[in-house]
Amino acid sequence: MKNLTGKRAILYRRVSTTEQKDTGSSLASQKEHLTSFCIRNDIEIIKDYEEDCSAKNFNRPEFGNFLSTLLKIKRILI
Repeated sequence: MKNLTGKRAILYRRVSTTEQKDTGSSLASQKEHLTSFCIRNDIEIIKDYEEDCSAKNFNRPEFGNFLSTLLKIKRILI
């Protein structure tokens, strides 16, 4: 893998249902894995989005915010 030191990342974490979010079945695990990767590779996390919506629905508020943030930033690791 290429050197990622000094890069910046935006995290987008999603579960499909509110029940999954409430039971903590996946969002915490996703954050742990993504954060660990960023720490190991000296990547700065500049924003973290999380959402409980099915991917079938493109009307996801946090996904829209995530995309808006991406458009404002150059050279970011997704």
